[in-house]
Parts: sequence; structure tokens; C-alpha cells
Amino acid sequence: MTVQEAQHIAPKAEKVVVKQSIGRFAAAHIHPTVACEMLQIGASHAVRTLKEMHPPVFTRPVSLEVTFLVADMAEMALLVRGVERVGSRTITISSEDLLELYRMFVTVVTLTRSLVDR
Repeated sequence: MTVQEAQHIAPKAEKVVVKQSIGRFAAAHIHPTVACEMLQIGASHAVRTLKEMHPPVFTRPVSLEVTFLVADMAEMALLVRGVERVGSRTITISSEDLLELYRMFVTVVTLTRSLVDR
């Protein structure tokens, strides 16, 4: 998850950037020693400001839209109950239960990744 994505659902969360994406399979990393220091400072600050954090509130049912690299992945995702195709490469997953939604998402990712991990 990126800082920008986290900002939408957890605006008060402590965010520490230790790498920048260069592409799908590459990132520019901060030196591990510096990254560890940054993460320790961020974690310390997060613990001190914990009372300001609140879990995100979602209107139910929650829908998650996923756009895949290729249409075959969207087709394979349809094997998971509750998945609907809304575009050639895009599906939606919806549920009243956030844990169930997460499990469906993990199942979809696990099934479809074999199509691109060759």
C-alpha cells in the first residue's frame, strides 16, 4: 500500500516511506540501516499518538474493484463465488463482512497470479 492509498482509509496513521517504486518489479530503497532508524522513529511516534487513531468506517456492503493486467485474470477470478466482472480486465468483490471480503480478495489473487508468474 502506498502512502497516498493509506491516507484515504487511515489519515492519522504514521506513514514511513523507505522505498520508491521504479516499476512493477523494481524499487529504489533507502539504505537498510537508515530505513530501520526511520521505521523505529515512526513506530515510536505511532505508539505515542495511538489514541488519535481510529479504525476506518466502511458503509456496508463494501465493494472492492480490481483491474488485472490481462483479461484472462479477470476470467479466472470469476471462479470465486461473489465475484462480478464489470469490464474486460476488471472485477468487483462485495461483502457485508470485511473478513470475508479479504478472504475473497486473497483467493482471487492466489488464483490469478499463476497466469502472470510464468
